Amino acid sequence: AGQLGIGDRVFLPGMIRDVAAGIEKASVFLLTSYSEGVSNALIEALATGLGVISTDVPSGGTVELMKDGVNGLIIPAGDQHALEQAMDKLLGDPAYLDKLGREAAGRLCVLLAKKADAVVRMVCGIPNIIKGEL
Repeated sequence: AGQLGIGDRVFLPGMIRDVAAGIEKASVFLLTSYSEGVSNALIEALATGLGVISTDVPSGGTVELMKDGVNGLIIPAGDQHALEQAMDKLLGDPAYLDKLGREAAGRLCVLLAKKADAVVRMVCGIPNIIKGEL
């Protein structure tokens, strides 16, 4: 960032051990992968209520967690112009950034609760299936 002349505005730490402390310092989370499953980093960012920009990857992991314009912004993978526009949109409108962050945390909790409920029903039903009770 320093070599690009943006070191006073952009922090590129590389690998960090205390993820929570790093996320607390962030304004926006970017996931610019070309290929990604359901990203743990994306889940963590959504859970903290950060404004998120993520690429729409073929595996569908991003769209499973996010709805574009509701709890984050989804852009095409490799589209630098779309990334620039999304960053300008979020950083230029703090109220919108805050709204997306609040919605991100809330929607993630609902999604995880539904997934957990399905897993619990499946796991708890297995003994009954084996016994022939279901």
